Amino acid sequence: YTQFFILLLCPKSRIFELIEITDSPKTSTISDILHRIPEKCTDDRLLEKNYIGFCRPSDRTEFMNPTAPAFQSGEEDDDWIATDSIREDDVLVAILRGSTGYEMSKISKPILRNSKFKDMIRRRRRSNYHRTKNRRGSTYTAGSESDYDNMSFSGDITVRSSKSKESNCGQSFESKN
Repeated sequence: YTQFFILLLCPKSRIFELIEITDSPKTSTISDILHRIPEKCTDDRLLEKNYIGFCRPSDRTEFMNPTAPAFQSGEEDDDWIATDSIREDDVLVAILRGSTGYEMSKISKPILRNSKFKDMIRRRRRSNYHRTKNRRGSTYTAGSESDYDNMSFSGDITVRSSKSKESNCGQSFESKN
């Protein structure tokens, strides 16, 4: 299984939710991952949206072919890293019907660059590392796995102008159990 994050956005209502996918088989397609969104999303306003794919803002890779494999198969050379597959700990942005990956990536930047958001991602990755070690026999000390598997983070997108004209994102991150 590969663990990664999906940022769901609604530019019109200025809301977002970060969901975590921890249990998708390596044989999943992009369509399989799209079908996981309703299982993980807790905001009805975001569930009403029609998502057609994903983009990885860090390198602008788009995952639009529903039948394409979502993950790199184990058959490739270990030194080769696929850019057209979802990687462990990726933060992807869901693409809304009628939008492009570039547009969704641009909208997501204030959130992805926010220091609180970055810290939250680092904590989630660290807790998943401890959970993985637990499966190999180490002690799991960060809480129960079910607490983490049912966690999502959401907020409102607010863009403020500063003297340097940089956009900031003001939102709160909450656990939704």
